[in-house]
Amino acid sequence: MSAPGAPRRIATGALRALGGGLTVVGIAIYLGGGSIGRAKRERACQGIRAIRGALDQYRQAHGTYPPDLKALAPQAPDPWGRAYAYRLEGGRAVVSSLGRDGEPGGDGPDADIAMEWTAGQAQVSGECQLTGAARTEDGGPT
Repeated sequence: MSAPGAPRRIATGALRALGGGLTVVGIAIYLGGGSIGRAKRERACQGIRAIRGALDQYRQAHGTYPPDLKALAPQAPDPWGRAYAYRLEGGRAVVSSLGRDGEPGGDGPDADIAMEWTAGQAQVSGECQLTGAARTEDGGPT
């Protein structure tokens, strides 16, 4: 026969262990989500590449890039549910996502993801660049 209160102690211990495990999982997700964070950054790059393709098609048809993304077919939001940003900087087009935190700049999983190219540059697959500290040695997303 078990001592009085033994099942409660076992249940309490199990809940503490479960709570500790959930805390570790929560911290991992907050710090970038490992493969989840990488998958979202890659999806953001895919979205940016798709927008670049649409911008290049618009330029071929109209002789110039549009002033904003409203001139294109509606674009899906970035993996964090926000619109992609687009700007022209004197002959260079830039498409970007503000990353996980939705704020300009940031490091690690909060780094912005961007692609820029010179107007008229031949269509290439394109590499996304992270603007914060989260870069691989070749400059690509981590």
